[in-house]
Amino acid sequence: MLPKACDWPGASVVRSLEYTSSNMRTYYFDLQDGVPTRDRQGIELATISEAIEHGKALAKRLRDEPRRRDAALSVIVLDESGTEIHRERVYPDPAETGACCGSVA
Repeated sequence: MLPKACDWPGASVVRSLEYTSSNMRTYYFDLQDGVPTRDRQGIELATISEAIEHGKALAKRLRDEPRRRDAALSVIVLDESGTEIHRERVYPDPAETGACCGSVA
């Protein structure tokens, strides 16, 4: 006789994984240029990776906005508990990107 789905040893792990994968978590995207501007609403996303990608997209959008030119501006990605999971500088240091010296052909 086969065990019922809920009786086999790994059933609780599978149920918890199914529960976790269907849960959306709220992530917050603060702006910081010395003084933080808090994101009070947040966005529900499925994974930390999606939250980080969203933070990077926000930084790019701000970089492309001609009105903002604060070199210290960063997008801070926070999880529901307020823990920082990623920090994306809007204007990266040219030395970090290799843009300081141009490319040699």
